[in-house]
Amino acid sequence: SAWTTSAKSAGFTANDAGNTFYLITASSAIAVTLPASPADGRVYKFQRVSGSALTTLTANGAETIRYGDAADTTLILDSGCVELIAVTGGWVVT
Repeated sequence: SAWTTSAKSAGFTANDAGNTFYLITASSAIAVTLPASPADGRVYKFQRVSGSALTTLTANGAETIRYGDAADTTLILDSGCVELIAVTGGWVVT
């Protein structure tokens, strides 16, 4: 399916639509809150395209972000791109 691209330069809460590619343009650190209870299978991408500060992704509510065998309520991105898929109870990093 097609991706919707959205440039962000300040902290924000991701939308519930899924298939959104967020381009982080902030020169300083930025905080992102993931949507609460998204439909399973929705995909989100986050990439810092300018600046070198951290991007902190935080689950909304009691959800977790799973990366391999680890699970936490936050994920810190220092560079590159991360893709998250919504699953029951939270998010999986692909």
